Amino acid sequence: MNGPFFTLTDPAATNTTVSGAKGAALAHMKQAGLPVPDAFIVPTETFRSAIDDLPKQAINALKKGPSNANHIVTDGLRNGTLFNSWLDALGEAYAALGSRAVSARSSSMAEDLAEASFAGQYKTVLNIVDLNKLVDGIGRVWASHFSPHAQAYRKRHRIPEEGSAMAVVVQRQIASRASGVLFTRDPQSGAKRCVISAALGQGEGVVSGRAPTDHWVVSPADGTVLSAEIADKYLRIETRAEGGLNTGEVEAEQRSAPALQPEHIAQLTQLGVRIEALFTGAQDIEFAVDEAIHILQARPITTVEEIAEPDEPWEEGLDTTHCWTKGRGPFTRLEQDYMVEYMAHARACYKEVGSRMTAKHLYHLCNGYMYTRGPEVEPDELARRHDAQTERVDACTERGTTYFEAVQRGIIENRLAELRTQRRRAKSPADRVSYLDSCLRMLGYVAGHLHWSMGRPEPLPGWHEEYEALTGRPQHEANTFLQAIDNRMTRLVGQLRKLARIVQSDSTLHTLFRERRFDELDRPATWPAGRHFQTRFRAMLKTHGLRSGRGYGSSSSFQTPTWNMDPRVPLDIIATYAEQDLDTLDRFEHEARRERYNATRRLRRQFARDTEQRTRFEGALLRGQLHVRFLEDHNYYMEQCSGGTAREAIDAVGQDLVNQNAVDASDDVFHFSLAELRALATTAHPADQRALIAERKSEFERRQRMQPPDTLGADPAEKPQKEREKVEQGRQGNRLIGASASSGRATGRAVLIESGQRPRIHPGDILVAGNVGPEWTPAFAVLGGIVLDEGSLSQHAAIVAREYRIPSVMKTREATRHIVEGQHIVVDGDQGIVELEPNEK
Repeated sequence: MNGPFFTLTDPAATNTTVSGAKGAALAHMKQAGLPVPDAFIVPTETFRSAIDDLPKQAINALKKGPSNANHIVTDGLRNGTLFNSWLDALGEAYAALGSRAVSARSSSMAEDLAEASFAGQYKTVLNIVDLNKLVDGIGRVWASHFSPHAQAYRKRHRIPEEGSAMAVVVQRQIASRASGVLFTRDPQSGAKRCVISAALGQGEGVVSGRAPTDHWVVSPADGTVLSAEIADKYLRIETRAEGGLNTGEVEAEQRSAPALQPEHIAQLTQLGVRIEALFTGAQDIEFAVDEAIHILQARPITTVEEIAEPDEPWEEGLDTTHCWTKGRGPFTRLEQDYMVEYMAHARACYKEVGSRMTAKHLYHLCNGYMYTRGPEVEPDELARRHDAQTERVDACTERGTTYFEAVQRGIIENRLAELRTQRRRAKSPADRVSYLDSCLRMLGYVAGHLHWSMGRPEPLPGWHEEYEALTGRPQHEANTFLQAIDNRMTRLVGQLRKLARIVQSDSTLHTLFRERRFDELDRPATWPAGRHFQTRFRAMLKTHGLRSGRGYGSSSSFQTPTWNMDPRVPLDIIATYAEQDLDTLDRFEHEARRERYNATRRLRRQFARDTEQRTRFEGALLRGQLHVRFLEDHNYYMEQCSGGTAREAIDAVGQDLVNQNAVDASDDVFHFSLAELRALATTAHPADQRALIAERKSEFERRQRMQPPDTLGADPAEKPQKEREKVEQGRQGNRLIGASASSGRATGRAVLIESGQRPRIHPGDILVAGNVGPEWTPAFAVLGGIVLDEGSLSQHAAIVAREYRIPSVMKTREATRHIVEGQHIVVDGDQGIVELEPNEK
């Protein structure tokens, strides 16, 4: 111990409550003889004392995330009672390192955990070169504890404030020739192989994505390099003599040379094996290289779980003369029964219309995963099916409607009406299981047959392509012609906004919604505005209560509850609208509709004298606008109503088992097959099923950790590669390149959406996600922008974004990797670019 600080060799430094998680890990490695640069630790107790010394108003200001948060801490530190007794000791510890240049790294007690890495959430200050700047650096690390995105991350992972005190690691700065990251397991697949990424200069270039990076995959067993990718390293992050970092160009002759030599790869692999053994788990390790290799930090890989072996051989009972392709999975027992039903209807669909989406309807279920292949069909027969379907769809288009609206909607409405009648007559558990069986059969028919027979086998050119061909203008301008078109979604949003107006008009409701005290609305309201709201809310649920958000791009699953089952979801959306200026939203929507009318009139005048062009324009625009209505209408009937009806039938059967004390929760029903549910329903007092449910849940969790092969049986036939124009997407410097989905430009606070989670959003926030679907579109009108890793210009998110003129960029590939919660970003929907404003790492 050096005064109030701890060196890495001090036995107490390995205690997380003293050194934080990162500092404790460094101490363990240092004391195990690993090459860790010398460092000392400013312990968590010093952080607590410094923060306790700050005025209450300073703490409140910190939690609001002001731009001068760093100064609040450092000024408070200098003016506080702790400072005088602390500065001399800090100077002595700094001098004892024997290095002018040091770094100040965050080391929270709740950082670098196996279940929550906190990567990028806290501050690290690199290349500090004097004592005064070191004080500032420590203050900046402490201030980052209070940043909005760090607070949101802790809340998301349910980490209490008292369990996240911040230590600081003051470490000798390495003037590295190369730096990088070593994963002791493949971070994507979990395979037992080392993955090494390295760039020239400082490691900040690798972790931020700013510097071009080389990649190696290495066998940890014998050090064999399995693959290597060497980048054109045109820039590097360098240290400056006066402190801080700088971006420098790499000499032309060095750009294509590997950042690491073979001996470095071998040594890093050996170090990775040692560090994984030390911490008994897969590790994410940062390193630097000068004349030697230095380990800067190590933390558990949060995305890797131990791979589970299959319960039965993957090809058990399989016709291996064919190639079978892995589909979805693993499925629970009840989901497997549904998938069998779905595949039967997909087979019928393929036989009728030849849809490519149902071609692979022959299936093999193994370990809860489904493998599929298609039958051999003569080309002439397939062409006959396609021609018949094209004729059916085109006949509807010529009448100004869609095949769904003209034919399928009535079929679905009739089936839903039959199910409602059966539900009313279901009086016993056996009746409700029979009703569930009917619901799953109906959903299989809708999703497996009707859904894939809605359109032409060979779709006509889309509106965006036709607009560009007709006008010579960029495709993103075509968005104007599709905005503010009336459909199921716009009508739902209109109802939600009317409910939000009721909330705004009453102080009691406004308080309940602002504080998200929705439980108080479960009982009948005693005041007029409350009763009025509940009446209107029930009316909304009568139309939209079956909604669960299923659809393309959605994270909603077969198990996601409906709005009827969990009304907090629509109530939360209403609360978000109640925070907005609804008059401005109405005005904005009116302007969008007027802009569409004016743009349409301009093009009609432009093509007035060219009958052929005018006809082509009108046909393409009609198809585009029909597609907008069709996308939301078919989703309402097929995914929301049909899927929601089945979901609520599952819940009813589950509630029966809960009431009979056979299981603990209604969702346990997913782990029974239909045959098992029928048997339980015929028993007046079914036996306790908890042991079986525990076994099935364990089985399902184990199957999630399996690594099913991509294909089974014969080798897949190689498909001819189509030549396509290379499209640059992903991180490029301080920008993310994607595809424009909706025009406009917006700056706002990023809100990251993880699968199955619904964080609170505020007007103007920018939603960042891998992909989103109908579960989020009702809230789009309050968003400032949308950024997705994936996505399609014709999916729900893109269409609704265009309806409300929300700037949107899709297909960025890695937005969720480079953007952190609370970071301010710029969404340029015109150019398909996301600008990343400077973010404190």
